[in-house]
Amino acid sequence: MIGSGEENFDIARNRILTWQMHRDAGIRVQTDGDAQVGRTARLSIGVGPFLIPGRCEVVAIVGAEREAGFCYGTLAGHPERGEQAFLVSLLPNGMVRGSVASFSRPAPLAALGSSVLQQAQRVMARKYIAAMLP
Repeated sequence: MIGSGEENFDIARNRILTWQMHRDAGIRVQTDGDAQVGRTARLSIGVGPFLIPGRCEVVAIVGAEREAGFCYGTLAGHPERGEQAFLVSLLPNGMVRGSVASFSRPAPLAALGSSVLQQAQRVMARKYIAAMLP
């Protein structure tokens, strides 16, 4: 649960779909605009010249009255292979729930550090949830 009320739901939806949630979670995002099916983005994390790059493509948009977000699939060069979904829901009781779901495995060269990648994925999921609302 990240908040309550339609205003917070709208804020979180906007932050997810404009990639602001990613930016506030510490991800550098290069893309041509808001999340939409077929749009690609270059994502990177790190400090200075020590960046871990990854490319992804938006494969689905959720745009219901009480639920919003998107899912992307990783592209060649990403340290993982899979999909990740970022959703916000306005529950019947007025509470706002944020969620992040990942289905992935390490890319071949990253497989040696798979336990590190799994831990990093858990850390990033918490950062994404925290960044859904300012």
